[in-house]
Amino acid sequence: MQFNDYLDAIRADSDLLVSAALKGMGAEIPAYPGWTARELVVHTGQVHWSKGEVVRDRRTENRDSDDVAVPPDSELIDGFIKGSEMLVDTLAMADPATPVWTWIEDDQTASFWFRRMAHETLIHRVDAEQAHGSVTSTSPELCADGIDEILTRFIGGPPGWANIEEGEGIIELRAFERSWFIRRDTYSGTTPSGRFVEKDWVYNPVDPVSEPATIVSGTAQAMSQWLWGRGSITDLTVMGDAESAVKLRADSAEAT
Repeated sequence: MQFNDYLDAIRADSDLLVSAALKGMGAEIPAYPGWTARELVVHTGQVHWSKGEVVRDRRTENRDSDDVAVPPDSELIDGFIKGSEMLVDTLAMADPATPVWTWIEDDQTASFWFRRMAHETLIHRVDAEQAHGSVTSTSPELCADGIDEILTRFIGGPPGWANIEEGEGIIELRAFERSWFIRRDTYSGTTPSGRFVEKDWVYNPVDPVSEPATIVSGTAQAMSQWLWGRGSITDLTVMGDAESAVKLRADSAEAT
């Protein structure tokens, strides 16, 4: 996807999130027990403002979203809209190669935030719509990109200091004419700060195989929402070792 595609997605999903929230700010968010649409608007708005400021101010340290002031309830939606517009305008004017803080060690540039903010906004738009029982269709291109982000940024990629112990059984995910082959490995080692890590898990990409242990297939939207913990395995088709799929979903939902 191109940078402008991400900006278009942030705009569209911000509008849809607002529309859903306005149906009832007290509606409960299924993925966040105890949260209502109001808390969702607050959270997403704070994320938009804080990461917009990271890029706008070329910060090399994080701007914690929880430190962003929350407007009064009477101004909450207007504040959210302003934050979304600030984020999009900031990204639109930014050079993607600009060095800024991210939580990915090997990608400390503004380009990271185009993709991340598009998918952050998308999944919280889904949250808001699920609170009212109807979810808008999302382009398969954006959903497939979101699947790739989860696999490479959230649950994939062991740290450089780690010693890898290969797991058993390869999982293939199939969606939108794409396939991802991954394996749940474990790693151990000592962090640069001196902390010892023993047998933490990571999903590493592997070469395609003709007979993976598990195949999960379906639409890109169903696959993306399932990995984010917002969808059901019943919306997908699972062949082979179903337990591996259950574990993948649990790991992904926890990581995201």
